[in-house]
Amino acid sequence: MSSAKCSRNSVYGINRKRLEILGSLRINIDWDDGAELAELVRRIKIIIGDEWKGELPDLLSIFTPKQIDKLLKTAVKSKHYKREFIDLVISTGYRDVPKLNRDGVPYLRRTTAIHHEARDKCPDVETIGRLFEIYHRCDLNYFDEHGVTHFHVACEHGLEDVVEKFIELGQDPNCATGRTGDTPLNLALDNDRKGVARLLLRKGADPNRPDGTGSTPLHIICKNRHAGLAGLLFGACDLLRRPVQLEARDKLGETPLHSALRCRNKKLVEVLLRRGADPNAIAGGGASPLHIIYDSHDAEWLRRFLEICDELDQLVLVDARDESGNAPLHLALEQDYEDMVEALLRLGADPNCANGDGVKPVHLICRRNKAALARTFFEISRSVGQPVQVDARDCRGRTPLQLAVARFNLDMIDALVDHGRADLDGLVFPEAKDFRVAECELEFAARLIGCLERLEAKGYWFKRQDLLTIMRLFAKYQLFEVAADLETRWYDDDEFQRSAKRTMICLTRRKRDNENDDDNEDDADEDDYDDDVISLHELLKSPADKIARILIHRTNYRKFLAHSDPRDFPEGYMQACLVHLCEMISRRFFRRWSLESVSQLSWASCAGKGLPRLCCDKIMEYLRNEDLFRVFLAAADESTRWQQ
Repeated sequence: MSSAKCSRNSVYGINRKRLEILGSLRINIDWDDGAELAELVRRIKIIIGDEWKGELPDLLSIFTPKQIDKLLKTAVKSKHYKREFIDLVISTGYRDVPKLNRDGVPYLRRTTAIHHEARDKCPDVETIGRLFEIYHRCDLNYFDEHGVTHFHVACEHGLEDVVEKFIELGQDPNCATGRTGDTPLNLALDNDRKGVARLLLRKGADPNRPDGTGSTPLHIICKNRHAGLAGLLFGACDLLRRPVQLEARDKLGETPLHSALRCRNKKLVEVLLRRGADPNAIAGGGASPLHIIYDSHDAEWLRRFLEICDELDQLVLVDARDESGNAPLHLALEQDYEDMVEALLRLGADPNCANGDGVKPVHLICRRNKAALARTFFEISRSVGQPVQVDARDCRGRTPLQLAVARFNLDMIDALVDHGRADLDGLVFPEAKDFRVAECELEFAARLIGCLERLEAKGYWFKRQDLLTIMRLFAKYQLFEVAADLETRWYDDDEFQRSAKRTMICLTRRKRDNENDDDNEDDADEDDYDDDVISLHELLKSPADKIARILIHRTNYRKFLAHSDPRDFPEGYMQACLVHLCEMISRRFFRRWSLESVSQLSWASCAGKGLPRLCCDKIMEYLRNEDLFRVFLAAADESTRWQQ
């Protein structure tokens, strides 16, 4: 026997033993155990792929089609030998054998290795392409439990040759997946498969067919920022004379233009506008294109959008309302987008338009306490010839100045009076229920008195009803120092004094109300205190006017509250201290506005011979604020009886 023949016999014998090993493995394996299947795939790869000599065996002589299908599904889950095993199966010449029903018709409801690979978080396109060499029947479009077919997988992953074979064998280019309704064209566009998209359009795919979310191919392009694909779609449809629907709506009621704007794809937006997209189309939530642009915080983009529309003679409704009745200007003001506010005003937005709640822009600014924004708003509106109706009323009949007063916003009061030219004489002082309640009584008293001083400095003259409202606020929030507090003499307690001396406040000096007005006498004594740091002990020994000047400054009373821990003082004493400071802060106010009442009552009680002012002043030195409040009430009652 020749050596060559001996060698062939030896190889044959070795291969036969390997086949026997594989046969044994096939019989003894649990075909439902993933780990055992993975080990079998590894052994097949070694025995046939690495060690086999000569012509590769026919896999169908070892395994059934169902078993080979399971091995392929197992292999695609492997990170190490997926491609090697698939290439090995192809090299053996194996091609998938469909399962037939009783009538000899193949079952199409079947999840294959192609489906498994396509579901992977990072599917390998090359692997899918190789699998199509095994599952080669393009006349059989297998679908899994989600309704995803082999044809959809080929479209999604850009396998142009496979897609063409499917269509040539009668596959509908518009078939949708079962669960999500994805169309082949949408899948191709969603994954930037230009060649497949072009092929599908040429073979009759509908360029306007929506998927399960109502998204058309143009929606898909706009949502994925694929400006290049838009040119492909429009170009192909122009050649085929199949118009693309620019105003199609998805399930959210949005057009492709809305989608492109949300993705901030400026180039694509311009393409759509020049193609004829409606710049005023309202989305399902009531948002116009301008509402969406506002959300981008890009004022320059807003200007460019309106420039393009102007070039195309497209009128843009700059005051369009969303479902809440808000124009873009309202939304920009609520979010403090100053650049966007300026752009909208200069492009024609109405500075006096009310939203669905009857709230005008200037009211929104006041609610948000944005004095700098208010000044800008007034200046721009005046420069474009649309002055702000600064004394307009909201749905509750309140003017912006009333809102600013009720919120103790001194900067806003300045902006409204100095820049907005609010009518100070026509101010109806807010009612007690309108004032914002502070967390601490000292903060409330300091902010209220500070607000009153600012109004008076601007030229407001308080009416009797205004004064009554203010005094009742002090009574309502228990800001009067009562006799019981004075009798306890908490301020002489040794432990309290030790803690008060340790409590230090770094003072901030108040700026003048009008820094450019050198003749403003009201501000001459604003910062006449020399201390930069003061202890609570020193503060309590200071005159009432000095205490007021220090604590009315927002930074100072906040520093005091931050550095004064009630746990450092005897129980109940810090509360008494706070009420005492409220008494001192408001002392000047009560004495000033109760003087006339004291004089009036003295006339009534002395049969027309009232006390001199000096005597009235002396009397008031011995009266607490609460006593002065009662005097004011009594004088008001006396005045009412006299009028009757």
